[in-house]
Amino acid sequence: MQFANVVQLSARRDEVWAYLQDPHTMEHCIPGLEQVEISEGGRVVSGVTRLSLGPTTVRLPARVEWMERCAPEQGKLRVLTTVSDYEIEGMGSVALAAQEDDSTELSWEVEVRMPPLFDRNSMLANMVRLFVSRFTKEFFTCVEAHFSRFDTAK
Repeated sequence: MQFANVVQLSARRDEVWAYLQDPHTMEHCIPGLEQVEISEGGRVVSGVTRLSLGPTTVRLPARVEWMERCAPEQGKLRVLTTVSDYEIEGMGSVALAAQEDDSTELSWEVEVRMPPLFDRNSMLANMVRLFVSRFTKEFFTCVEAHFSRFDTAK
């Protein structure tokens, strides 16, 4: 299962990179994140996420880890969570391209690997799809909102 998007941010690439490297950004922008623990010098953020899917609220343990960082151009992340005692892994990447007007194009993609059981159970697969879609949308909407606050000078 893959997700990807490109967003334009009204900030220089180095500012966007610094924001994405701040573990408190992750803490602030990860939807429903609670019981936060920042470790390994900010390279790892873990805790429990709380997400409502219709009438049901799901609490999932989560760990977001920077696997590779090439400042200020790109990075790779690994996200782990557990659903119904099954581990789900997401591998993601971000790429930042500086634009001539001092804005930044942020490209991101996430590939989610699910246990075989989820492939055979459409309800579980759809739940994971909804969760990942909502999670990534809310995270990058938060990042966009942060930089749009500073867009009034342009």
